[in-house]
Amino acid sequence: MDAIEQVQLRRLGHGFAVASGRYDDPDDPGDVSHFQALTTARSATVGIGNIAGAAWAIHYGGPGALFWMWVTAFVGMATKFAEVTLAQEYRVVDPDVHPRAAVRQSARAERQLLHAAAMAHAADQEGRAATVAG
Repeated sequence: MDAIEQVQLRRLGHGFAVASGRYDDPDDPGDVSHFQALTTARSATVGIGNIAGAAWAIHYGGPGALFWMWVTAFVGMATKFAEVTLAQEYRVVDPDVHPRAAVRQSARAERQLLHAAAMAHAADQEGRAATVAG
């Protein structure tokens, strides 16, 4: 748990540096810059439904709705960080330099992901058992 504790705060500056192009190298393989990847991902995530839904929630829910939207956004940032980290860890690059998700590409990667999920679940269960016993 210590490895990703409050990653959305600790790595915010680095995220802005990557998105702004500080680490871009024109000689790197690929057709999409960091900023283009970020804006594409955001446009797929944030749509008119989310904007209208947030306005509706604030109108009918008041300040409490805004607080809970911030809480869920904070948790969602950590979840997104873990998702993207796993995607980069297990991606496969073809000889044609076309990256593909390893989950669709490799049964070995699927087994590793399932093993990691099982280990995390087991550690969570041990922690809960220790809390109940203690």
